[in-house]
Amino acid sequence: MKDSLERQLIVWTQRHSVAKNQADAAELQLNEILAEQKSVMESSKDFFRGFMSSRGMSLLYGIVAFLVVFFGIRLVFFAWQRKRQRQKGLTLNDRIVNLAARSSAVFFGLLALVLVFNLRSDWFLLSIVLIFLIGVTWLSIKALPQYVEAISFVLNLGPVREDEIIDFEGVLWLVDSIGFKTILRNDRLEGGWLRVPYRKLLDHLSRPGGDAELLFPTEKGDWVLMNDTLAEVVVQTPSQVILKHEGGARVSYPVADFVAAAPTNLSQGFRLEVVFGLDYALQSLATSTIPEAMVAALGKGLNEVVPEKAISNIAVHFANAGASSLDFEIEVDVDGSAADHYQALRFAIQRIVVDLCTEKDWEIPFPQLTVSKK
Repeated sequence: MKDSLERQLIVWTQRHSVAKNQADAAELQLNEILAEQKSVMESSKDFFRGFMSSRGMSLLYGIVAFLVVFFGIRLVFFAWQRKRQRQKGLTLNDRIVNLAARSSAVFFGLLALVLVFNLRSDWFLLSIVLIFLIGVTWLSIKALPQYVEAISFVLNLGPVREDEIIDFEGVLWLVDSIGFKTILRNDRLEGGWLRVPYRKLLDHLSRPGGDAELLFPTEKGDWVLMNDTLAEVVVQTPSQVILKHEGGARVSYPVADFVAAAPTNLSQGFRLEVVFGLDYALQSLATSTIPEAMVAALGKGLNEVVPEKAISNIAVHFANAGASSLDFEIEVDVDGSAADHYQALRFAIQRIVVDLCTEKDWEIPFPQLTVSKK
C-alpha cells in the first residue's frame, strides 16, 4: 500500500513540474509579446517626435514663410491699388505693376519656401519643391498662348474694356473693373452686379455708352405694356423680372426674355391714339366744329379719371374720308404718373366721345355692304 502511494506521489510530482514549466514558458512568451508591442508604440512615438523635430518643422516653417511673403506682397499692392483708384483710376502702367505684383507674390513666396528648406538642410523637401517648379514651368511654356490672351485681357487691352458697355447674356452691363474675375454692373437691377471669369468674356466686345443710354428698359415700379397687357414691374434682378398684372396676377420672365420682348414703358409718359368715325352727313362740321367739340369734351371728361396736370395735350384731327365714315384721330398725351390708368383712359375716351355724339345728335355709322344686282 505504501509503495503504491509513493509511486503515485512521484507521478503527480512529475506532472506538477511539467505544468509549472509550461506556465513559465507561457508567461515568458506573453512578456515577450508585450515587450514587442511596447516597442512598436515607442517606435511610432519616436518616429513622430523625430519627424516633428526635423522634417515636419521644416515643412511648417516653409509654409509659414510662403504665406507671410505671399500675402504680405498682396496686401501692400492692394492698398497701393486702392489709393491709385481713388486718386485718378488705374492706368496701363498701374495694371502692369498690379499683374507683376501678383506674379512676384507667388515667385517670392516660393523663393522663401526654398530658402527655408535650404537653411534647414532638408534636401528631400527641397528636391520635391524643385521638381514641382520644373513641372509648372514646363506646363506654363506649353500654355503660353493662353497666358498671353489672359494677360492682354487683364491689362485692359482685350476686346472688353473698363467703363464700356457690354451685351452679356441678353442684358446690357457696364464693365466696372477688369481682372481675372471681371465685375459687371447694372444699377437699374436689384443686386445688379456679376463677377464673371475672364474666359466667358473673351468672345464678347464692349463699346462706349451713349450719353442718355439706359442699361435696362425699366425700373422697379414702372408700368409697362407687355404683349398688349398692362402690368407693373415689382421685381427685376439679374436673373428675372416679375410683372404684376391688374387684378394681382404675377408673371415671371427670365431677364433676357423680358428685354427681347421690348416692353413699352408707360412710366415716362405715353400717347393714346383712338380713331373714331362719324357719318358723312356731318361733312360740313368735320374740319372745325367737331374736332373743337371733341377736344373740349375730352378735356373736361378725362379730368374725372386722372388729375388735370397728368394730361399734357389733347388733339383731334380729321384723319381720313373712309369708305363709310369720316374718321377722326384722337391723340391724348399723358404724364407717366398716370400710367396705371392706361386702360381706364382708353375706355374713357370712347365713352366721352360717344356721349358727345349722343348729346349733339351726331350719327355714328356702321360698315355697310352694298350688293348691286344687274
